[in-house]
Amino acid sequence: MFASLKREYIDLLYQGQRYMVFHQNYAVNFSYEFNSSGNHKFLTGFGLLYNIRSTAQADYGVEIIDEVDDQQLGINLNLDYYYQFENKFFIGARVNTIYLISIGLEGFVFSPIFGVTF
Repeated sequence: MFASLKREYIDLLYQGQRYMVFHQNYAVNFSYEFNSSGNHKFLTGFGLLYNIRSTAQADYGVEIIDEVDDQQLGINLNLDYYYQFENKFFIGARVNTIYLISIGLEGFVFSPIFGVTF
């Protein structure tokens, strides 16, 4: 997973300046599928997570002058629901949570999923 956010400082010293936050998550998950005989599928999983958080600060919005990396280990938990069509395509939703060891609960992700099985 890769995500980027644009933010603006709200304190008096850096007010009006912007910075970017980049998140990269690499995970190895182990999953188990429930109800594999019908069209409605549930998939639970957990895994180990390696998180990289980078912050890039801009000087008056022109040039990037500083970049800081923060690397952490964590646990990834997810629950998927999807509907398997007869033509092997599927569509559904995923709920995912990320727990970083040094911080604690990092956040929740709710996203659609779709694909095809072979």
